Amino acid sequence: MEKYSLSFQQEEMWIAEQFYSTGSLFNIGGYCKLDAEINHQILEKAISIALNSYSNFKAHILVDDDGVPYQVFDDFVAFDYEFIDYLVDDKSAMDWMQKKMDSSLLSKENKLIYVATIKTTQTQFYFLKIHHLLSDFFGVKIMLNKMMTVYQQLIENINPAIFTTQESDYRDYLIVQKEYINSITWLKDKEYWQRELNIKEKDLSLSSPINNADFKSNVKYMVIDNFKKERLTAIAKEHNVSDFVFWLYLVGVTFCEMDASSCYYLGVHFLNRLNRKEKNNPGLFTNSLPIKISNSEFKKDIFDLSKRVRQAFRHQQFPIRKLSLSTDFYSVIVSFESYQKSEDIYGYTLKSKESVCPITFYIDNHQIQLVYHKSIGEEKINEVISSLWETINRVIC
Repeated sequence: MEKYSLSFQQEEMWIAEQFYSTGSLFNIGGYCKLDAEINHQILEKAISIALNSYSNFKAHILVDDDGVPYQVFDDFVAFDYEFIDYLVDDKSAMDWMQKKMDSSLLSKENKLIYVATIKTTQTQFYFLKIHHLLSDFFGVKIMLNKMMTVYQQLIENINPAIFTTQESDYRDYLIVQKEYINSITWLKDKEYWQRELNIKEKDLSLSSPINNADFKSNVKYMVIDNFKKERLTAIAKEHNVSDFVFWLYLVGVTFCEMDASSCYYLGVHFLNRLNRKEKNNPGLFTNSLPIKISNSEFKKDIFDLSKRVRQAFRHQQFPIRKLSLSTDFYSVIVSFESYQKSEDIYGYTLKSKESVCPITFYIDNHQIQLVYHKSIGEEKINEVISSLWETINRVIC
């Protein structure tokens, strides 16, 4: 069986998992409420077909005699499936799913994918847990939409159409990434990020590695009402920037003002899919990159930020850790997840209650989930939320 190196993204996650010895640090997934009376046996078959349509879910992570991780790709996806019918109500189902999300996937005994259909006296839930080594959130949504398409075809006794590995194979990406290291593009990307990070200002958003004691996280939510949402979208359009850029500005300026600084560096998730094949591939492509946010005159700041983001898109392949930064982790990460269509089946994301980054913003259709280390404290995170509301209200007035 052919061996493949881990991708840059997988390698970074693997190292973090080994350092913290958790096994659940990068558990991701989510659930959706099933309105109709779903046939869970057919649904189980649909998830199997959908998972086996893509090579990345067939990856099996191993370690050689020197302790170096590598991966092989099995012929079929290995995953665990359960039908749960003993929970009473929605709350008990939610509690059960969160507890399940926090349990370890990364061990020699466990598979890296777990699926369950949960039936309560009130409704049914569909729940998926997967290790981030196999896919990013965008990829999970690709696979789940495929699953629901297959489910409908099976219900209608239609032979399901399956993507072939030749059309969308994660191994192609691993090969291309290996070639990228020795390319002119690699050198140009490296030079760009060296220039971008050759700064005299204090690296306000980079901090030293956190202690294991600080590793457990809490979650807070912010919901933007329709009036504010429409105003923010309109202002972004007036200034010819995307919602993505505008939210980076709002979050970055909030931390600038809290720290009385003229600039701030956010860690930002980029989808990092560079061609048609990769855009249809549910593997792990997402790359986190540092984006500088300035805080002076709004019109100039937002224009400069938009330009900086466009440049980052051009150089988004580069693994920023290869620059040997003096510090190891971002203090604040922003993940903008409003790229799904309204018909997407993926309902709500769930994550392990552990996090590498002290504060992470997951922004999805103007609903914000803040995951923060318990060591930060609820008082500090409430201050962050209050300051972000002040920034939003000031901008829309």
